[in-house]
Amino acid sequence: FISSTNDLPPTGTNTWTINCGGTDMEVEVTITENIPCVATTSPEDDGMDGNFYCVNGGTAAGYAGSCTCRSCNAGFGGPNCATATSIFLSGTNTGKCTASGACFSLLDYGVEERCTFTLSGSGKLDVISFNTQGNSVGITCYDKLTVGGVEYCRTSGPQGVTVSAG
Repeated sequence: FISSTNDLPPTGTNTWTINCGGTDMEVEVTITENIPCVATTSPEDDGMDGNFYCVNGGTAAGYAGSCTCRSCNAGFGGPNCATATSIFLSGTNTGKCTASGACFSLLDYGVEERCTFTLSGSGKLDVISFNTQGNSVGITCYDKLTVGGVEYCRTSGPQGVTVSAG
């Protein structure tokens, strides 16, 4: 128990008296409010204070410290709406270029072949593995990935690069 004349529950750190077997003990107890999460437009908002950034739109759900996004913009999902859920594929060698869910890859395609991956919405790329053929001595890249006009090759992939729909 805590002695108080306030009608509201005590929040913050207070000294509480606990009675165990007839013996009173004073204990510091911290009580926090369940602050509902609110979606924001600031990438720095991590949800610890209830403000949570939903990367591709959506509404925030949960309480401070455990926020997630729901109702993400079309084509996106995941805890902060950053995961593309649909990628469309076109190209001259679609047999060796694949798109599955939010992942795309190409393996062993031939000379002068091209694959084009088109996203249905905007977001950031999360590169799990990247390795293309290139000259390790010079700057020649035989195979490359171009994102927004920037070429990536060898083991330097577009980690964290923001992409737009289309």
